Amino acid sequence: MIKKSILILTIFMISLIVYGCAKQDEYNRALSLYLNFDEGEGTTLVDQSRNLPDSTLQYVFTNPEFQAESQDPQWRPGGIKGGSLLFDGYSNFSRYNYDDIALQGDQISIEVWVAPRYFESNSGQYTSIISQYNSDFYQGLFLGYSDYGHLYFTVGIGDRMLSITDNGTPLISYEWNYVVAVFDGTNGEMALYLNGELVAEQKFFENSKIEKALDEPLYIAKNSEGKSNATASLNMFSGLMDELKIYTIALPATYVKNQFETISVPTIDFSSIWMQNILQDDFYKTQYHGGPYQHWMNEPHAPIYYQGVYHLFFQFNMMGPYFANISWGHLVSDDMVNWTPLKEVIIPEEFSVAKDGVWSGASTYDADGVPVLLFTAGNYDNGLISSQNVGIARPKDPSDPYLKEWVVDNTLGIAQQPGQGTPGEFRDASVIYEDGVWYLTICSASTTTDGGTALLYQTTDDSFHNWTYVGQFYEIPNQRGDLGYTWELPVLLPVWNENKTIKKYVLLISPAPADRADNDIYYFVGQFDKVNGRFIPDPLFENNPHLLDYGNNVFTGPSGFVDPVSGKSYVFSIMQDQRKPSDVAKAGWANSVGLAREIYLLPDGSDVGIRPVEALNHYTDLIYEGTNLTLDEANNAISNIEGDMLHIQIEFDQIAADALGINVRKNSIYLEETTIYYDTVYQTVGIKTGLSGALNNYQNITGNFGGKLILVDGKLMLDIYLDRSLVEVFANEYKAISSRIYPDPTSLGLELFSENGTVYISYLLIETVHSIYD
Repeated sequence: MIKKSILILTIFMISLIVYGCAKQDEYNRALSLYLNFDEGEGTTLVDQSRNLPDSTLQYVFTNPEFQAESQDPQWRPGGIKGGSLLFDGYSNFSRYNYDDIALQGDQISIEVWVAPRYFESNSGQYTSIISQYNSDFYQGLFLGYSDYGHLYFTVGIGDRMLSITDNGTPLISYEWNYVVAVFDGTNGEMALYLNGELVAEQKFFENSKIEKALDEPLYIAKNSEGKSNATASLNMFSGLMDELKIYTIALPATYVKNQFETISVPTIDFSSIWMQNILQDDFYKTQYHGGPYQHWMNEPHAPIYYQGVYHLFFQFNMMGPYFANISWGHLVSDDMVNWTPLKEVIIPEEFSVAKDGVWSGASTYDADGVPVLLFTAGNYDNGLISSQNVGIARPKDPSDPYLKEWVVDNTLGIAQQPGQGTPGEFRDASVIYEDGVWYLTICSASTTTDGGTALLYQTTDDSFHNWTYVGQFYEIPNQRGDLGYTWELPVLLPVWNENKTIKKYVLLISPAPADRADNDIYYFVGQFDKVNGRFIPDPLFENNPHLLDYGNNVFTGPSGFVDPVSGKSYVFSIMQDQRKPSDVAKAGWANSVGLAREIYLLPDGSDVGIRPVEALNHYTDLIYEGTNLTLDEANNAISNIEGDMLHIQIEFDQIAADALGINVRKNSIYLEETTIYYDTVYQTVGIKTGLSGALNNYQNITGNFGGKLILVDGKLMLDIYLDRSLVEVFANEYKAISSRIYPDPTSLGLELFSENGTVYISYLLIETVHSIYD
């Protein structure tokens, strides 16, 4: 009897195995496309089902515009089975011709593993995993997800689109997600599965069929009806993808569950999915100015020092090199030069106070010395008078000096109220802490003049939920138009002279909007009247802000702090790249962090001086140093020196010429050069960029940019930092000029000059500057 039972059980087990194999063969026969992403190199995608010809992967760096050598798409050795492929979110996709595959019929299933890196915000369209549809004619099929990672599956059956979406179980970023979409027209059913579980379904009439999307190609990671802007395509997948299969049958729920349960889902190494440091050979990407490795950034803000580490946050688009999808990026450094990007710290989340955007803000410490972030929380549906208010975030682990994870408070810190500035203009907080009180300035438009203002709040409560509105901190009567309708990024910063005998305050502003205002950084010097909550400018600055940088809209987006290590005041900024959108898309990056700049009061306290952070001296190697030179002697000494990452310091003396200076990125054959000059007749220092990109069409903004500089004792000291496309000039540690240039990569020469007279060079220093990525 026992032997008979064993025999029956054996026969049963064999039958299950045979049945399972038969079912698997049925599934395999039903494959119309299978991409395992195991290629590991090159640009070819091979269909493992052997039904389709090889497809070519599109990738912006396969034929790079701004690098000498091509790069493969970002293949990864680790995946669900074998390797996987990292998609960049704006340039990376694959395409199959309509004649080779047209998704149609009464049954179709899609099976895929995805690890999204980021979810697009407010795009008005869905991000694509796979797409071949025409919604106008109710044809084809689309599988993707929404702003917050909610799956979306739609098919066209000729007279309508049938759609289902998961509204409760979204994809998780930075993790593998198993997604299955099933259309069963025979039985009138659609279903979505996530990690083996049913998350959405819909019943409809039986015997329906997906209609061919006529002449529409099949896209992997690109939306057939995706939007675009001047820079890039939108609604494209960003993250890792593996094991993509399309079947001409309806997969049963048991199969889906079993497939997930039989996989040991691997964790994802962060370095394999995040922004890659692949642009060190870009002809124009800065190498000792910080920023993310790829994609778009804007103003750095909220600088803070904690447990030996400097932190700087910035506006960041994880999807591509264009303005959208704003989150808070994160940079860390031990010296304010060598900035290392870390994972973004605050992102728009569906049920947070900032579901529609996370814009600039401030940092401070609570009463225990733990950092706190006060960010602009974007929310268009909050029922308040402004979609912009102040949110709060605190470190998840205060013992971590790198502060990698932050927790957003579910209650706003400040919600704009009637009578507090102009409704809807309420962003970019900045905070200082003095005498037991936190003072917060924030952007708005004045209610008493036609122009911008900073509003002032204060609190003694380190929960940062109980702020007292003080009033409009400062405004200008009859303000001139180029100072804008609002003052973005208003930064109040204490400053001292070098021997600490005089203390004043600097108020920095960035006039906005861009179509009306001069977006350069302006500043006032004056006193902070804490009793009345007002800024009182010195007579030199009353109703008359000065430019902090003479460049043309390169040095923008200010932030600042007092370094607790040195006691010095520093200003940070974005360095706009000033390129055409098409060139930004080809480059894969936009903008840089400016050098940290110390600002300090002049000895008499009348104005501020400006100079780069001292730590830059640790990143240089000497090429040439000379003293007491004539112009010819100096040019002979540097005639063979070339470079696009240089520090140049020149002290001019005995000036008897109408103009003098240095040409950098010079190429005599091609007539390219960037001229940094001083005009003794008009007493101006400036930069000329008309010949900076004479060989190409990359130089989007050119001209002669400068401003007033009166020499003391007839001497001029130029401190020049050249970093590929970026030039920062400091003149007599008093005035600064920033400019972007895009010359031919071979234009690397230097030449000093004078016009209508002679000059003497008392000191000349030329150094190479190391990349912070080496």
